[in-house]
Amino acid sequence: MKKNLPYLALLFVLSALAIVFWQRSQKRQAMGGIEEAWYQFGVEDTSAIDRIILRDKTPREIELLRTPTGWQLNKRAVRSDAIEVLLETLKRMEMRNFVPGNSEEEILRRMSTYGKEVEVYAKGKKVAHFLVGTDTPDYLGTYMLNEGADLPFAVHIPGFNGYLSLRFITDEVLWYDRQLIEHPFTQWSDFRMKYQEPSLPQVHLTQDESGKWLEWKTFEGDEVNAGTQENVLRTYLQQLQLAKYEGAIVESDKIFSRKDSLLAHPPFWQIQWTLQSGESHWLKAYRIKAAPDAASSDGTPLEYDPDRMHGVYDDGRMVLLQFYGLRNIMGGTEAVSINVE
Repeated sequence: MKKNLPYLALLFVLSALAIVFWQRSQKRQAMGGIEEAWYQFGVEDTSAIDRIILRDKTPREIELLRTPTGWQLNKRAVRSDAIEVLLETLKRMEMRNFVPGNSEEEILRRMSTYGKEVEVYAKGKKVAHFLVGTDTPDYLGTYMLNEGADLPFAVHIPGFNGYLSLRFITDEVLWYDRQLIEHPFTQWSDFRMKYQEPSLPQVHLTQDESGKWLEWKTFEGDEVNAGTQENVLRTYLQQLQLAKYEGAIVESDKIFSRKDSLLAHPPFWQIQWTLQSGESHWLKAYRIKAAPDAASSDGTPLEYDPDRMHGVYDDGRMVLLQFYGLRNIMGGTEAVSINVE
């Protein structure tokens, strides 16, 4: 009898496994042959994600990388709000419902035309790969198709009333952090701010041989050391570092096609910063024509938008600038000196 115990134990294990496989087979048959892996979309441990690739049909492709200093795209910092939303989406999204059989062909066709491909890696290993398609008719979910799956599914975030497709951004300019000047001022050797109108504030900051920041003022065409207090200069530099533009202007925006036309004219306002390496960059700002019926508080018609400008960087990017957000730098060091004790 004891000799038969190992065989009986093996028979018991095989019988148990057979029952499990039979149950799974029955479940799959009841679900029309659908495999569980086909509708598993969430990534449980998003803290381990270190690389995300997004592609669309234009074709565009971006690669987001987690670095010791934060998430980056093309070695530039990305918007913290955008990456947080994407990671939350990857963690919380789940299947909402199956797709009706008579809709599958049309959903897959639209996915092949408008879909976005998403690859997610954690510690160098691919942990998710799927297509993001169009949104459900009630806009409370988004159709997605997992790699290797035969069927798409409607996917949502429980408790969130909206669709998910817009969270998978494939336009790189919409990913970049909106910091006005990407390089920290500790890397600068020179900074200049000027208006087309010479009576408005002009700023020229530079470092002496010891690394101390100096401000130069223009008087009748000659620059002289203004001797501005060092703490005032430091505060102004910090304001420059904190300044952000309002938003990116993309190719689909009408004004983008007029970029070269804008650059052919003198800018209303511009800044230029030179790095210690000798590399130089600039941002030029242009006034926006006011709406035909725009008027000031006293009823005087306005020629220009009082709130915003268009900006063009030396690398060709276009952005929307807000006067209020830049108030502490457009007025020069005088704008911040009253805040310094």
